[in-house]
Amino acid sequence: MLGTLCSHYPRQYIGTDVNENNEGCYESLGDFYRNKIDSENEYLMFNKRAEMIHTVPEFMGYKGKIDLIITSPPYFDKELYSESIRQSSKRYGDFNSWKTMFLHPTLETCFKYLSTNSYMIWNISDIKRGENDYIPLEQHTVELATMMGFDYIGKIGMVMSRMVGLDTSSIQNSWFDESTKMDYKIEPCFVFYKGFMSELKKDPIHNKRLHKIPMGM
Repeated sequence: MLGTLCSHYPRQYIGTDVNENNEGCYESLGDFYRNKIDSENEYLMFNKRAEMIHTVPEFMGYKGKIDLIITSPPYFDKELYSESIRQSSKRYGDFNSWKTMFLHPTLETCFKYLSTNSYMIWNISDIKRGENDYIPLEQHTVELATMMGFDYIGKIGMVMSRMVGLDTSSIQNSWFDESTKMDYKIEPCFVFYKGFMSELKKDPIHNKRLHKIPMGM
C-alpha cells in the first residue's frame, strides 16, 4: 500500500485483511503517508475474508481489471494472527477443508479479477511439524493455480533474517550467497501468469487440443 502511494505513476492499491485488530490502521497510515508526500494515488482496504471478497459489491467492479496481485496467505494453521473465527484455519480446522474452502476459492478469485497478460506473485511455503507431519503447500498451490488457468512461470526466493541456531544449509528453502559463503533461509514466491490462452485452458472443449501445446511451464 505504501509502495503504491509513493509511486510516481498513477496507481491504486486494493487489499483486504480480516484481522479485527487492524481495522482502521491501514486507513490511518495511508492517509498520514499520502498527506505527507502529497500523493494523488488511491488505496482501498476491505476487512473481508479473501475467499468471500468476490461477493462484495464494491469489489465486484474490479473483475478482470487488476494488473498485479501480490499476496501471502496464511500457511494453513502455521500462521495464526488472532484467535478470531474470521481466521481461515479457525473456520476450516482440517487441511482438506481449508484447501477446498479457502485456498481454492481465493486462487479462483485471483484468476478472475486479474487482467489478461498480467502476473500474480504468491508467497507460501510448505509446512513441516514433525518427522511424519508434512503438508506440501507449495505443490498444492501450483497445482490449483494451473488448474484455474494460470501459467506457472517460476519461483523467486525472498531472503529472510537469519535465525539463531538454525542450520540453514539443511532446510528445504535456502540460498547460498557466493560473496559471503553463507546459507540463508528463503521464503518462496511463486510467479504465475494469466495470458490470452488462459481462459481457453479452462474450457473443456479446448482441453484436448491445448494439452498438446507447451504453455511455458
